[in-house]
Amino acid sequence: MRRITPFVLALMFCSAAAFGGLFSKPTPAEVTRRAEQGNAKAQFTLGEMYANGDGVIADSAEAVRWYRLAADQQFTRAEAALGYMYMVGRGVRKDSAEALRLLRAAADKNSASAQFNLGVMYATGDGVAKDSAEAARWYRLAADQETGHAKARYNLGVMYATGDGVRQDADEAIRWYLKAAELNYAKAQCNLGYMYATGTGVKRDSAEAVKWYRRAADQGDATALFNLGVMAAVGDGVPQNLVQAHAYLKEAGAQGDKDVRTNLTAIEEKMTPEQKAEARELAAPKAATPAARRPNGWYARFRTAPGTRVDLAADGAAQNGPVAAEGRYGVWVAQAGPQAEVEFWASDDESVAPVIFPATVVQRAEEVIVLKLEPRTDAPDRSAHLLTIFPKAGTGFLVATSGQGPASVDPRQAKAPAAAGAGGVLVPLIRVD
Repeated sequence: MRRITPFVLALMFCSAAAFGGLFSKPTPAEVTRRAEQGNAKAQFTLGEMYANGDGVIADSAEAVRWYRLAADQQFTRAEAALGYMYMVGRGVRKDSAEALRLLRAAADKNSASAQFNLGVMYATGDGVAKDSAEAARWYRLAADQETGHAKARYNLGVMYATGDGVRQDADEAIRWYLKAAELNYAKAQCNLGYMYATGTGVKRDSAEAVKWYRRAADQGDATALFNLGVMAAVGDGVPQNLVQAHAYLKEAGAQGDKDVRTNLTAIEEKMTPEQKAEARELAAPKAATPAARRPNGWYARFRTAPGTRVDLAADGAAQNGPVAAEGRYGVWVAQAGPQAEVEFWASDDESVAPVIFPATVVQRAEEVIVLKLEPRTDAPDRSAHLLTIFPKAGTGFLVATSGQGPASVDPRQAKAPAAAGAGGVLVPLIRVD
């Protein structure tokens, strides 16, 4: 059983989510016109569009140009974004001193992403003397933001687990891992699985370990897949199943784990000919599905909290209702145009294919997209006429609306009573090419 490597510092800048009114997304020409007139928000938005290739051809240098114009007007999000670009040398020559100047300016105005990246610079000694305590201070400022910062929370968990820059404290490590896991950060979920599997800071609980490993594995985390394979091989927390163990380890290898071969060989030596044949069938290439042929766009995963779901009823009702298994959703949205799909899994049974609802993008705002699901005649119990709302960046949420009113899942309200809505998280949309 292995831990993930501490401080996996994926430094991609993400804008803080802002959930405003649902207006049609302006075209690149409209944003450019406002940006050229000196509107700082439009300049920042245009920078984001060039940075992400959203409606325009991706161009990091052009993104830097527009970020700089907005940053010159002290637009906080532009200062944070431009600081990141100087920090990693994207679209501009790497300049740690300039990155520190811009990030400090944004961090002083409470930008979580700037505070996090300052923490990274102190943790790695990039442009400053390496100082783990100072890194922890900046991470905490980002982590304590109302919407939270998953990577800052995770890194604090690692620091408390290892005693790097703070007093070693397994309880605090678990607390911060949980906070990051609430935002569906896979590495935090994997580390929680490890702590429950080994009894580090908590009472050993193999079933709880499996639960957290599965959540991380759902996002393709190689270490979580590896550890699930080990647990399935020996029957720890789950019934022993060599075929399932083999499948987990094969997937871990496909996700980049280079240490699976020895374990696969050991498992294969214990498998019967029938089990080996079943494993080969599972590993056989499958025919391309419509989902695999999707054009460029955005994809997110959503999971309701244990014991809850957003119930999609045939009469168009959308309501929160108890269910034995956890519901899982995938949401794909075309980069441009009205095409979208919503996948629904009724349980965690990996052998069951999702029901796919065609959907139409009816509105696109700066950071919110509204979908209308189309009925499924072959799945009347899951067909509903509703709107699904979720952001393109930052903390995710989902609201399903029908003639009987809204049912919502919003991790920002994680402490709200269960009756107030189903709990859950939505992974921020990621680019899929």
